[in-house]
Amino acid sequence: MIRAERYVCGAIAGLKAPCSNGVQDYGRDRLSYPTGHCAMNKVMLGILLGGVLGIFDGLSALVSAPETAPGIVGIVIGSTVKGIIAGAIIGAVARKTQSLPMGIGFGLLVGLALAFPIALMQSQQTNHNYYWQIMLPGGVLGLIVGYATQRFGAMPRRATA
Repeated sequence: MIRAERYVCGAIAGLKAPCSNGVQDYGRDRLSYPTGHCAMNKVMLGILLGGVLGIFDGLSALVSAPETAPGIVGIVIGSTVKGIIAGAIIGAVARKTQSLPMGIGFGLLVGLALAFPIALMQSQQTNHNYYWQIMLPGGVLGLIVGYATQRFGAMPRRATA
């Protein structure tokens, strides 16, 4: 009998976290490594990693544009949501393809595509160009999530007939 707790892996720090029940089942459990570690689903890994990196994406505004400090809470929340959306999209595509270069390139495109409307909106509202300060961290977020979902994410299980 397969228990749900076997598939509960650690969060972001646990790309290869120990399985929650500590049981090593080499034959039936396709999601565990021979060392007793679980692999996280590609979409879930993308969402979690995108959310965490989105926080750092938002906090980077304090370094690149210190005048944005009064609105940093909104920036961090918006960047986190943007990272979660990017992670979900990148993770979903990573499930369909097994190419690391394609995953990295697609991640970069998604990160830039989600950052561009934000940068455009900011330039229209404030008459101040923040393209580099918004697009660069967004692209880096996409690159990292694209790499991580291809390299560390687990493939979905196939139903047996």
